[in-house]
Amino acid sequence: MKLNISNVKEFMNVIDSCIGPVYLTDWQVDNNGEPNIKINLKSELSKYLGIMDLLSEHGDWFEIYTANREDESKIMAFIEKQM
Repeated sequence: MKLNISNVKEFMNVIDSCIGPVYLTDWQVDNNGEPNIKINLKSELSKYLGIMDLLSEHGDWFEIYTANREDESKIMAFIEKQM
């Protein structure tokens, strides 16, 4: 599913409000089972690169990974609101 982020600033605020790490990962994994691409969305520089990837034509190749259930709920609520 292509993620439609109509309000990038609001999405970034949701990411900033997360307690734990938030990563943008791709579906392909290396020999160790780790994603080939893993962008830390809590890092200011990486966040902008990740947003560009999500908004690009290949944005459907990525998924958002969180280690914290509350963070996952926040992000899912934002995504559902965008649909």
